Amino acid sequence: MKKYLSIVFLCFLSSTIYTQDIYEDVYNVFQNNCMPCHNSATQTANLDLEGVGANTAQKMTDVYAKLYKQTPANSVATANKNFLIYPGDPYKSFLYRKMDHGLTAGLQLETGEGTDMPIYSFMIDKEIELVRQWILYGAQETGAAFDKTLMEDYYDNGGVESVANPPMPPAPGEGFQIHLGPYYVEPGGEIEYFSKYDLLLDSDLEIHKIQTEMGSFSHHFIVYKFSSTFGNVDPNLVPYGMREGQDFDGREFVSVDQYSNTLTVPEGAAFLWDQESVLDLNTHYINYSSTQVLKCEVFYNVYTQDTGTANQIMEVNLIPNTNIPIPNDNIPVTFENTFQLGAELELFIWGLTSHTHSYGKDFNIYKKTSFDTRGEQIYDAGCANGIPGCNIEDFDYSHLPIRFFSPFEIVNIQDGLEAEATFQNDGPVPVDWGFTSADEMMIFVAFYLTDTTGVDMSSSVVNTSIKGKEEIHNFKLYPNPIDNILNFEVKNGEAYSIEVYDVNGKKLLDKMATEDASFDVSNWTDGLYLYLLKKDDKFIAQGKFLKK
Repeated sequence: MKKYLSIVFLCFLSSTIYTQDIYEDVYNVFQNNCMPCHNSATQTANLDLEGVGANTAQKMTDVYAKLYKQTPANSVATANKNFLIYPGDPYKSFLYRKMDHGLTAGLQLETGEGTDMPIYSFMIDKEIELVRQWILYGAQETGAAFDKTLMEDYYDNGGVESVANPPMPPAPGEGFQIHLGPYYVEPGGEIEYFSKYDLLLDSDLEIHKIQTEMGSFSHHFIVYKFSSTFGNVDPNLVPYGMREGQDFDGREFVSVDQYSNTLTVPEGAAFLWDQESVLDLNTHYINYSSTQVLKCEVFYNVYTQDTGTANQIMEVNLIPNTNIPIPNDNIPVTFENTFQLGAELELFIWGLTSHTHSYGKDFNIYKKTSFDTRGEQIYDAGCANGIPGCNIEDFDYSHLPIRFFSPFEIVNIQDGLEAEATFQNDGPVPVDWGFTSADEMMIFVAFYLTDTTGVDMSSSVVNTSIKGKEEIHNFKLYPNPIDNILNFEVKNGEAYSIEVYDVNGKKLLDKMATEDASFDVSNWTDGLYLYLLKKDDKFIAQGKFLKK
C-alpha cells in the first residue's frame, strides 16, 4: 500500500565553506581546557585528550581514534548507548554532554554521570559551540564541513534565534526528544540538510503523539525512515552528519511540518517504528534577515506507548508531482496529480496536507468517482484548517494547513484522490520542480488507516497550538507585497490584536483593530515582515508580507 519517493535530491548551500581542518581547532580546544585532568600521563576516567605521538599531528590522530564512536568508561553513559563522540549527534556524545555547561537548554547530566567539565578552567560558549558543530557535521578528522565564520559571527555580533523557548522533552518513560541543530545560515541565505539519526531501539515502538517545534523561518521539517523492504538501502552506508545530497530510494515517509505542530493519533491507532528503524531528518531554513546570522534548530518530541497497545497502524503517504514547468509570464497555471491504486480497498483518511513554494497560489484536493471524474472537494489550503468553503481565502505557502477528519474521510483507493495546484510565476526566470525556494514543488500528504477496527474514528484532535491557520475566515491582510499602506480587514466588528515584527525580531507595530484598519509604513525599509494575530490574548495566526 505504501508509495515511496525516488528522486535525486539537489540541495542548495549558499554559504562559503571554511577551508581549515575543523578538527585541528577542536583539538586545540581540548588542549586549552582539558589538560589538567585528561593528559596522556593522568588519563582521568581513562580519557586522554592530549594523545601519544612524536608530533602534534600524530597526537591528534591518536586522540581522534580514542574518541570517534568509542564507548565511554562511565557505565550510565554506556547504558544510554552514548559514544564519547557520536558523529552527527552531540546529544549522544558523552564528551560533549560533559562540556555543554548549560549551552543547550534542558541538557543535563544524569545521576552517575559525574560533573560538568572542565572543572579547573572556564570554556567560553564559542569554544563549546565549535565542538558541537564539529560533531553535528559528522566529526570528520580532516576537512571543514561547515562555515566556522558564521558560527563565530553569531556569537560575536548576535543573530536571530529560531527557537527561543525550546520544549521540554517527554517525561522519563513517556518518550524521547530528537534535537537537530543548531546550524547557522548567512544573512539572506538558505540551507537544506539531511541528517541520519540512529534510534537505537530495544524493541518495536508505537507512537501516539509527535510534537514538532521549529522557528518561523523554517520552510519545512520532514522525517523519513530507511526502509529495508523497499530499495534495500543500508543506512550503514549513509554518512553521519549534516549532508547536502540525498537520494530518496529506500526511504519511507514518516511526517512533514511547515510550522510548529502536534500530531495526536486517534485512540486505538499509532505510528509504528520497528526495532531496526533509522531515521533521515530533513531540515530547510531560509534566513530572511539581511544583516544577521540565523541559528536554526528543530525539536521533535516522540511520545510512545507499549507495543501492542494500538489496534491499527497509521500509514503515511507522500504524493509528488515532479512535472510542473511554470513559465515566468505572471499568468496562473494549474497542474493535477492523482493518487490511486488498482485495488478495491477503502482508505480511512485521518489527515491531509500540502506543500508548494513561493509561486504557489492555491492547492485543492478532491475525491474521485467511480467514473474517473472529480467529486467532492475535501481540502482547500487557502482556508482555515484546510476546510473548503471559507469566505476569504488566505493561501500562505509557508504555513499550509493540515486538515484532520472527524470522523475519518472514506476513500475508495481504486477511484482515488486528485490534487490541483495553481502557480503564478512573476519572477525573472521559468521554474520547475526543485528543492530550493527559487524552485517549485507540488506535494500532498495523506495520513490514513486501512482498517478501523478498534479505533475511535471520532477522536481526531485538531491541535489548537498549531502556529498556522486557525478559524480566521473574517480576516484579511492586503495587498501583499505592500507599498506604503498596510491594510487589515476584519469582518463582523470583532476586535483583534495585530503585532508586526521585522526579521530581526524587533516589534514595529502593536495595535488593536476592529473592522478595517490601515497603517502608514512608508518609513519602514523594504523587506520581509512577520505578523501575529491574536484574539482575546489567544494566538490566532501568523504570516509574512513583503514591503517593496
